[in-house]
Amino acid sequence: MATIRKLSNGKYRADISKNYMFIQAKHFYQKKQAEQWASDMDANIEAILALTPAKLKKLTPELVGEMGGIDLFQKLVLS
Repeated sequence: MATIRKLSNGKYRADISKNYMFIQAKHFYQKKQAEQWASDMDANIEAILALTPAKLKKLTPELVGEMGGIDLFQKLVLS
């Protein structure tokens, strides 16, 4: 789930959390950019959580990077 808020410096911060656990945050100059990034991250998270163990073993480093990176995978596994 994503939360987007406007900061006092005029930027927007998008926070991603899953099951009440913080996953990742990023700052943007435009709200539309923050919403797009948050939407993409939510889609990546759902795709990662839907992977079977057999499919996880077949992932290449390139695919892991495209899906959000090893840090995202580790955070989801630990949550």
